[in-house]
Amino acid sequence: MTPLDHDPVVHIKMSGTRTDSEGYLDQSVRLNQWAIDGLLTRNGDQLPGKQIPEVRFRTGNAYLRPSAKHCNFAGDDCWYVKTHPKIDSISSDTGYLTGG
Repeated sequence: MTPLDHDPVVHIKMSGTRTDSEGYLDQSVRLNQWAIDGLLTRNGDQLPGKQIPEVRFRTGNAYLRPSAKHCNFAGDDCWYVKTHPKIDSISSDTGYLTGG
């Protein structure tokens, strides 16, 4: 059992790159035993594409269930997590409308 003054999660990674859970996870977060639940986190310097998630709790690593894998309808493209780029803002002060 995790002490009440400790965070339950040591780290969350996507394909080996740590994510940022600051402000999302703290010592008040508790998950029920053997229950499927979600954990909020933020990716920073993560390449777009397929990722393999890893969650290390103080008591050990989370089990990556085979049922967590998703596939397209043809079954030839499968993944656990897909990350996508996000554009926060675009400035029209610089650059060209045609690109570059």
